[in-house]
Amino acid sequence: VEIIVNGGLDVLGTANDTVRFLSNGESPASGDWYGIRYQNYPAGNVSYARFEHATQAIKYDNSIDYINSNQYSDTLRVRHNKIMNSGAAIYVSYTRVNMCIESNYYEGSGSFVYAYYNRTNTFNLIHRIRGNTSKGGQIYIYNAKSSTDDNYEITYYISNNTLDRSIIVRDLDNALITGNKLTLSQNYHGVEAYQLAKSTIKNNQLIGHSFDSYGIYLNQSNSTVSDNVISKFNTGIYVTTNFTNPTFDSLLRNTVVFNGNQGILVSDYGRVLAQ
Repeated sequence: VEIIVNGGLDVLGTANDTVRFLSNGESPASGDWYGIRYQNYPAGNVSYARFEHATQAIKYDNSIDYINSNQYSDTLRVRHNKIMNSGAAIYVSYTRVNMCIESNYYEGSGSFVYAYYNRTNTFNLIHRIRGNTSKGGQIYIYNAKSSTDDNYEITYYISNNTLDRSIIVRDLDNALITGNKLTLSQNYHGVEAYQLAKSTIKNNQLIGHSFDSYGIYLNQSNSTVSDNVISKFNTGIYVTTNFTNPTFDSLLRNTVVFNGNQGILVSDYGRVLAQ
């Protein structure tokens, strides 16, 4: 069972009267139904809803007609929802819209937010992921950027979230990761940043699990990393790049304490300013 939307569908509950999507099976379980899938110029806001027993609760995917998509004036809003007893929570791909994922609660074993190949070549776009709580799911953002020959960009603001899994950003124009609290329940890295044109990672509290993995991992990231508190990882901050992709990272006023082997490790062709 799946709700497929070719067009628009708004799910608008209230704090006192939520909209519920759940299995009617005799013994409800995750995967009993797929979820809501927006496709073909996906548009729809989802707020104050509760999802249970889904495979992928909310999915926006315009891969069918992405080339002709022109949705720059729209905003996708997913706010104040609870997603529990399900697989993955929120998936967004092949869209050209502003996005706000805010104040949601997720408890499950899949990804909390997975965003892939959301690009632009005509407008600046802003994607905000803020004030969410996730138990069991990471935030993974991949390949969200402008075309190489234009002056526009997509900026990701990932702020004030509470997670027990990683924040991973890869191949982006710009990312601001701030005010998040990550208390890792397994041996995951805290914040991972790969191949970014620019990024800022600041004022986060990162607590590892069993003194393993990295608190912040920077690979070709061009990052300014400041005022973070990082503890209980094997390595607090790890910086690396390769010969063909020179980068420069600034590490400023971070508190890196009670880690395992290294506080800060710079390898290969990594270059940093540390203060």
